[in-house]
Amino acid sequence: MKEYLFDTLDTLNTALTNSIKADISGQLVASGACSIAVGGGRTPIALLNQLSDVEIDWANITITLTDERWVETDQPESNERMVKQHLLKNKAASASFVPLKTAYRTAKSSEFSLDATLHEQLPSVDFVVLGMGADGHFASLFPDTEELADGLDPENPMRCIATHGPVEPIERMSLTLSMLLTAKKIYLLICGDDKLAVYRRACLTDQPESCSLPISAVLKQSIVPVELYWSPASS
Repeated sequence: MKEYLFDTLDTLNTALTNSIKADISGQLVASGACSIAVGGGRTPIALLNQLSDVEIDWANITITLTDERWVETDQPESNERMVKQHLLKNKAASASFVPLKTAYRTAKSSEFSLDATLHEQLPSVDFVVLGMGADGHFASLFPDTEELADGLDPENPMRCIATHGPVEPIERMSLTLSMLLTAKKIYLLICGDDKLAVYRRACLTDQPESCSLPISAVLKQSIVPVELYWSPASS
């Protein structure tokens, strides 16, 4: 586990942007194409804005989300809206985007259709920018929820799973851990002393499948390297 601790979010974002650029560039040289999944929320906004101006072959890059809130894409809670506003612009405007929100009324009813879409368009991801909540959740895999065991099952053939969050909008769609573990690297982006303390506890958790700190399943697995990027505050 590599850890990069920064004094400010600005220095973190610059370092992480450079790392992502180098990794994507290497993947493009190796295979001619690259994919990356990014998380939602406020923390990655400045990073996405910075990435949008990076000089790489965006036309051969596919972007998706680690999770989505089941709201219309013009709503402020929509992660798709956030990515389109802050990443899919400037030099990154030519990138392809695979959404997780569909026309189905509920996330649950969309599960198998979206999985089929991902199987066809994005069967794996090369890199993941992952966030973590103060409760230890990642993507939309929350502690002590009915869907958590399936979401954390590394052998689950589903690439996505309908879940429920603790606050509105409750209905969510999340990539499964098995899908995230198709990546070549996971960047864990967190801010604040409280989240750093949760991360430290999760690193010490003996049971990766722990329902109390789902992020431990990411940190304790040995399939994909994880790099921590942390700063004291998100702004």
